[in-house]
Amino acid sequence: KMPCIAIVIVTFNSANSIVKLLNLLFEQTLPAEHICVVDNHSQDDTVALIKALNHPSIHLIELVSNQGGAGGFARGFAEAMSFSPDIIFSFDDDAFPAHKQFIENMLKAKQDYQLDVVAPLVVNPENHAEASYIYRWDNKQSSLVNEIQQNMIIKGDIKLFNGVLFDREVIRQLKGPKPAFFIRGDEQELRVRILNAGFNVGITTNCQVFHPTSVNEYIYLKGKRYHHLDSKMKLYFSTRNRLYMLRVREDFSSLKKFKIVYKEFWRYTWFYLIHRKGDIENYLTWLKAFIAGLTKNMENEKTLKSINKK
Repeated sequence: KMPCIAIVIVTFNSANSIVKLLNLLFEQTLPAEHICVVDNHSQDDTVALIKALNHPSIHLIELVSNQGGAGGFARGFAEAMSFSPDIIFSFDDDAFPAHKQFIENMLKAKQDYQLDVVAPLVVNPENHAEASYIYRWDNKQSSLVNEIQQNMIIKGDIKLFNGVLFDREVIRQLKGPKPAFFIRGDEQELRVRILNAGFNVGITTNCQVFHPTSVNEYIYLKGKRYHHLDSKMKLYFSTRNRLYMLRVREDFSSLKKFKIVYKEFWRYTWFYLIHRKGDIENYLTWLKAFIAGLTKNMENEKTLKSINKK
């Protein structure tokens, strides 16, 4: 018996990519019965283009406000589960499967390695020799595809949400990302819960998805890594969610957390005020986010209004 497959796509203003993604999914050798597309209140032609396809497998959910990737996937997973699928795939609206056998090969990897969650290798669409993330295994790390592919499988790790396969039991138990995370960090929070729940996970390196790289978001200075984003919204939520995740970690003592926070504060103060020559605007955005994360302030609506005003 063939498994029932559902796909969840979260989209926002993706008129230039959503039709390409959907067509690639329709053409799969093992197509999905249900494709749940959650639109985050797009302001372009995204919704009209999806409706124009008039495809029987598409279930379009139009949100009345932008709930971010976290809120979108949470809503999409709930919708997908209503169809009682065996398998759920997740896609960002700018992530494209590299070949027509993608779903088929991902299912094979799940069976061959007895995995509950399978992630593909995410590759830079502008340079197929480079992965879009840094991958780690056996105390090594690389963003070069040929080095990463020396491993058929990287067990115990996953990168969410581009082309990821979830066994239905994972979503039944954990639901999905927490909507309060909005964007940036929602995937890390869910990853931690998946690992803590004891599910078997892995990255299969012979299945590929093309998605814009995030490797260039990191800056290395004096042997230390800094994460800076030019988008104020991304900078805020990335910083806040990272600090919130640190604040709620149960495997770190209060003293260890204090030391990390202390170092982080002075490192980034130096980074914005000295290295970036008095970048007060980005520093204040970072500082607000830093404080919000530490005080577990996960309020999004006022924050978004405040960022959008600037």
